[in-house]
Amino acid sequence: MPKIDEEGELCKAFKSYSLEDCKKSVAEFVVLDEIPFKVVEGIGFRKMLNRFEPRFTVPSRVTVSRDCFQLYLDEKKKLKEWLAKSCARVCLTTDCWTSNQNYSYMSLTAHFVDKEWKLQKRIINFCQIENHKVNEGIKEQHTSIESIRNAVRWNSTYLMLEHAEKFEKVFDRLFDQEPDFLRWFGEDSGGKRKVGPPTPLDWQHARLFIEFLRIFYEITLSFYSSLHVTSNKCFHEIASIASQLTSWSQSHSELLGSMACSMKNKYHKYWGPVDKFNPLLLVAVVLDPRYKLDYLCWCLEDVYDKEVSTTMTGFVKQTLETLYKFYEKEVVDDKGRKDGESSSRDVLDDNIKVSTGAKGVSENRVNMWKKQKREKANADSKSDVEKYLAEDTVEDENFDILAWWKVNASK
Repeated sequence: MPKIDEEGELCKAFKSYSLEDCKKSVAEFVVLDEIPFKVVEGIGFRKMLNRFEPRFTVPSRVTVSRDCFQLYLDEKKKLKEWLAKSCARVCLTTDCWTSNQNYSYMSLTAHFVDKEWKLQKRIINFCQIENHKVNEGIKEQHTSIESIRNAVRWNSTYLMLEHAEKFEKVFDRLFDQEPDFLRWFGEDSGGKRKVGPPTPLDWQHARLFIEFLRIFYEITLSFYSSLHVTSNKCFHEIASIASQLTSWSQSHSELLGSMACSMKNKYHKYWGPVDKFNPLLLVAVVLDPRYKLDYLCWCLEDVYDKEVSTTMTGFVKQTLETLYKFYEKEVVDDKGRKDGESSSRDVLDDNIKVSTGAKGVSENRVNMWKKQKREKANADSKSDVEKYLAEDTVEDENFDILAWWKVNASK
């Protein structure tokens, strides 16, 4: 039943009617649920809306398409205004995704931390692209993988092997009892015989591949997260891959060792020279109060060597100091604009007052001494960066880095 207010009248929400609000709601329905425009001309849809609001005439598909485009323009304008006043820095990422209609798109997304220290993201542009297929992380030339792929016809290597390995006995049973299974591995359209079916040795190799690929799969998932900050985790994962590849390259297994050496060469091609890293990846580690500079120093020495560690930690600390001074100046300038009159009075307080007589001269000398003392104290005191690095690291299993900085940013 409709809600009744204290005076016994229908609530305003049930009395008011807005044609524009109704048209906007239909456009939002089409956009959010990726519904084809023709749905608004369906008999059932029109009957339903007529029951909800008899005064509203459902527009045609052409009108709805124009409303959707106008909705896009309105939201784009609001987003530009909101970004201008709500964030100072953004991180841009690109991503590919496929719609329900099987169209491929590339999107440009802005990620940023708002004034309440909450991670936000907004898609600011996108375009349709040709259908794409994600390349595998490793070049697959091993017949064991090919034989299993031919058996299950799956694209993702890790997920294919991880799922198929559980059904090894099922495939063995198919080999013994199902003639069509064997015929499947006959000649393809090009006259070449397909590799397979998988043998016991193939399954043994597959279990090695699963262990090898799992670390890359899990790290990829952690990087794909857009609901939590990941920049402070990036270098951890890169260093973990380097350490694991080094360990695997020394394995007694010839297959695992050869794969690890091949991947290690690719790692050095893209990530090897640490001085080519984006320094902000290293700064992000230091700004995580669970690790700071000592952990980065240890990690670099473990993956590279002591000389590289010493050089890079010094560079990172210098970068951190530079960033701090840059943002400190912005804060000071902003405060100066807001507190112009107050700042003027503070300057006058620091000036030496002109006095006459012996007593006045004595006071001036005392004021000069106080000013010099303040300047010396400021010069000798540690910077906020040094104070932060000197504090103990945080131990917290349920640590939220943005929540921590929200509380401690003003220290």
